[in-house]
Amino acid sequence: MKRRLSCFTSPLFVVPETAGKYEKWSLIPDRLRQIDPGEVMFDFRCPTPVSHTRLCYAHDETYVNQFLDGTLDEKIMRRIGLQWSRTLVESTLMFNGATVDAALSLFEEDEPKQSTCLAGGSHHAHFNYGSGYCVFNDIVVAAETLCREGLVRNYLVIDLDVHQGDGTATICQYLNSNNGRLEDHAFTFSMHSATNFPLFKPSSSMDISLADGMEDVEYLEQLRSSLQMLLGRFQQRTGFSYPDVIFYQAGVDPLQNDRLGRLKLTLEGLKQRDMMVYQFAKTNQVPIVVTMGGGYPKRNTMDQVIDAHCQTVKLLQQFL
Repeated sequence: MKRRLSCFTSPLFVVPETAGKYEKWSLIPDRLRQIDPGEVMFDFRCPTPVSHTRLCYAHDETYVNQFLDGTLDEKIMRRIGLQWSRTLVESTLMFNGATVDAALSLFEEDEPKQSTCLAGGSHHAHFNYGSGYCVFNDIVVAAETLCREGLVRNYLVIDLDVHQGDGTATICQYLNSNNGRLEDHAFTFSMHSATNFPLFKPSSSMDISLADGMEDVEYLEQLRSSLQMLLGRFQQRTGFSYPDVIFYQAGVDPLQNDRLGRLKLTLEGLKQRDMMVYQFAKTNQVPIVVTMGGGYPKRNTMDQVIDAHCQTVKLLQQFL
């Protein structure tokens, strides 16, 4: 019997209001269905919409309610960059539910300790406002679901999108300060372009800023050295020997020619990047949830972006 890699996806990820920005969410599963995964079957699973309770694990309840009922301040909607609609609400609930379900699937009987959301990675959403096309922070919502519902005690976020995970950083700062322990339970690591969005970069648990134009060799050496010190930093901040779970924001916008990126990684460079993260999780025997994150095509480069996302998913099956 083939092993299965759970891949959570839904047609509701793409709605008319966001089709120009999020067309790739429908193209990734279509492309994966054309790939022979070898010994591992891609198990495409439809998620359930995230619940109000779980959204409030990571977000201010007033902000959640106002987005859901369409009374959110227009300034906040402009900061998000999307136009409110009922279909956007449905899409957002499904989008976040996919990462939650991917995380919960790690604890199903006989399931592998790796799973993917074929979207997700909305790391610019803060506690009480959204930003950068991100309404709610699916990573922290899912991670806090595991914590609040007794499945894990802590988590590590590895964010390698070209943009800093500012929302993830600020939410986790807030949650750590209110967790009732002296140590942190959430550890956030972000390695990103120093000059790119967001302009103000709050402190993650560990930040690595990269110079514009960085290519494969220098990037991979920086990641290698960062991963070598990451576990020690995690242990120092949390008091735990190992993370209970890793959330990997695997944005492919460090890719050369990305419309919103300022780095120059090749597809091979991204492959080596992903394998380093997967090997880190495997070596330390930590379950991992992978979200797709950023990747912004220029004209005629959509295929390159989809290939990069699919490569991230296909590589994961080698570590099952």
